[in-house]
Amino acid sequence: MKIGIDAKWYFDGPPSGRSVVVGLIDALMDQIEECGHEFCLVVYQRDVARASNLFGDRFEVIGVSGPGSNFISNAFFLSKEIDRHHLDLVLCQNYGSIQHASKTVVYLHDILFLDFPQYYSFFELIYYRPMVWLAKVARGVVTISNEEKNRIVQYGIQESDRVKVVYHGAREPTFNSLSSASRDEKYVFYLGRLNARKNIKNLIAAFEYVDPEIVLVIGGSVDHKFFDVESYVKEVGLVARVRLLGFVAEVDIERLYANALAFCFPSYAEGFGLPPLDAMAFGCPVIVSDATCLPEICGDAALYCDPSDPKSIASQINSLGSNTALRKIMIERGRARVARFTWATSARSLISSLEDLGNESYN
Repeated sequence: MKIGIDAKWYFDGPPSGRSVVVGLIDALMDQIEECGHEFCLVVYQRDVARASNLFGDRFEVIGVSGPGSNFISNAFFLSKEIDRHHLDLVLCQNYGSIQHASKTVVYLHDILFLDFPQYYSFFELIYYRPMVWLAKVARGVVTISNEEKNRIVQYGIQESDRVKVVYHGAREPTFNSLSSASRDEKYVFYLGRLNARKNIKNLIAAFEYVDPEIVLVIGGSVDHKFFDVESYVKEVGLVARVRLLGFVAEVDIERLYANALAFCFPSYAEGFGLPPLDAMAFGCPVIVSDATCLPEICGDAALYCDPSDPKSIASQINSLGSNTALRKIMIERGRARVARFTWATSARSLISSLEDLGNESYN
């Protein structure tokens, strides 16, 4: 088959989506020769030159028109390139092609907005809605967890056999980030978007009950529907114990994971939840909520909390702060767990999923 991969986010896209596309494309480069298929990368016209410089010896690069909107480019402009380049199948990020629905597989990263609309802005709810219709008429769907697969099937978007699960891969630690790990203070780390769904307010509130020697370090940029965090920290008297880093550069992320007492991710809802796995890769014990897909992804390698109860979050933080043996156990379990989640494995799973969908008759 001649397969197109929507790689527009490799150069410009949401941080979480970009990390997935980068991980998959980089891993695919090592596997395309043995799989027997021809892969093409679909990027915006403006990115054709640099994509060709990076991947021209491995992938044909296809430029697609559009005003910088993934929805508009895929839904309305991609069909022309499918015809021009004689593509048999195209993996599209979130939005498929209208005209060539039978040749598109939609990579639905999540449809949490259907179950949890309270965490999304009015604009997002409007913008995301076409994902549902375009996925319904597509050849099939690739998604990121069994939790998401079940949600897709329950909403009648696709039949179960047309929904394939491809797990993400975790970061691979560098020598420097691990060899330089030394904590000058005890801190719990959070990294991710700062919005209502991520439950940062209860994470901060938990520190009223956490050992006073432990501080909270929060990395990430403010997203929609977020409270005034600085005012809240003052209100609850935790200014000295909560550090807001804002955007964190890649070079610093590894150090923050490696040196943390624990990584805490008490999110109300996730489609996959990659940051906890990244933390495990750096030898950092993980605390997550017992909600949506997080138990599926983290297994026995995380401590679980009730995201609606700050005392539950605090209890797990204190258990790692006071119990060295438990912390060592969770580090060992984390390293064993994260070994299952590599981008090479993800790429193999993706190829197999596209082969299955490509070989099925389409009604």
